Amino acid sequence: MAPQSPYSQLSDDDWGRLLAIGAIHRQCAGTLREFATRRAGSQILTKFRDDMGLHAPLAAKLATCPQVVEDMHLNTRSIASTLRSHPVCTPGDVTVLSSICAELSTRTLAHDDPFADIFRKCEAACAQLYGPAWSPPAFEVVARSTHPRGSTDPWAVSAGTTRQRPSGHEVCLEMCPCDFGPEVFAVLARVLLHELICHVGAGDTDKADPLSPFAEGFMDWASIHYLTGWAPTICGPYATAAILQARASGESFKAHPGTKAAREGGEDAALRLGIQHRRPAAIAQLAVDLNAARCPREPKNEFVRRVLDGTLDASAPPLSDVIDGQTSAEDLLATL
Repeated sequence: MAPQSPYSQLSDDDWGRLLAIGAIHRQCAGTLREFATRRAGSQILTKFRDDMGLHAPLAAKLATCPQVVEDMHLNTRSIASTLRSHPVCTPGDVTVLSSICAELSTRTLAHDDPFADIFRKCEAACAQLYGPAWSPPAFEVVARSTHPRGSTDPWAVSAGTTRQRPSGHEVCLEMCPCDFGPEVFAVLARVLLHELICHVGAGDTDKADPLSPFAEGFMDWASIHYLTGWAPTICGPYATAAILQARASGESFKAHPGTKAAREGGEDAALRLGIQHRRPAAIAQLAVDLNAARCPREPKNEFVRRVLDGTLDASAPPLSDVIDGQTSAEDLLATL
C-alpha cells in the first residue's frame, strides 16, 4: 500500500516512486553537479541511476512517506557502495559514488515533498519580482509513462500553465518516474521558473502560444537570467548544477521547430538590448514590466520583432526612457 499522493492527478504509486528518488537527489545535492555531468558518459553511474529506478517501485509500496524514503535511503547507499568495486568503475565514478555514500551516511532523510519545496522557493522569488501584479498559482504534479517530449535526452520533464479561473493559474509539472535521473532534478528550477516568470506573471489573457517570440523567447531569456541569480537561494548546494543543466538542456526545450525559432528570436532580441544598453539586469526587469502589462500579447511580440529589425525607436518612445522609468511599459506597448 503506497502513501497517499498529495496531488489530485498523481497516483499513489507514482507519488511513492517520485518521492523515493527525489528524496535521494535532494539529500545528495552536493554531488548532483558531478553526478549529472558525468552520468551520460559513465556505464557505472548510468547503472546506478537505473538501479535506483528499479528499486523505487518497491520502496513505493510501503505505507508511509518516511518508510518509503528510509527504504530507498538504505538500498541506494548499498548500491553505491557495491558499485565502487565494480571492475569497470573509473576513478571519476568512485569519486561520485563515494560522495553519494557520504551524503547518505546521515541517519534519516527528509521525507516531505521535494517538488513542492522547489516550487515554493521559485514562487516566492517570482512574487517578490512581480510585486502587486503577482497572483499565487496552484501547483500540480502528473506522471508520464514516457519522456514528455518523446525525446531520448536526459531531461524527461516538462511543465505547463493553465488559467483555472479569471484571476488564477495552475502550474503542472510533468515527470516520468521511470526516467528520473540527476539531470531532471537539477533542471526542475529552470522548468518551473519558465512557467512562473513567462506565463503566470503575464498580464495578458491570451491562450498559450508556443510560437510567441515574446512569451517563449524574450521572457525565457529573462527566466534564465533570474535563475542564475536566484539559484543559490532556490537550489542551495546544487546551484551550479541547476545553472549548468539549464544551459545544457536548452535545445531539448525547443523540440517544436516553431518554438525553436521563437526561443532563438526572443533570446537574440534580449541579448541585443543587453549589449546596446550594457545593462542585462535592466533588460530582464524590462521584460518583467512588459510581461505584466495588461494588454494583449501581440504588441509584446511586435516589440521583439522591432528590436530584431532595428525599427523599435522609429515609432515608439526611446527605450532608455522605459528602462529608466520615465515612460511606462504600457505606454511603450500602446505605440506598437
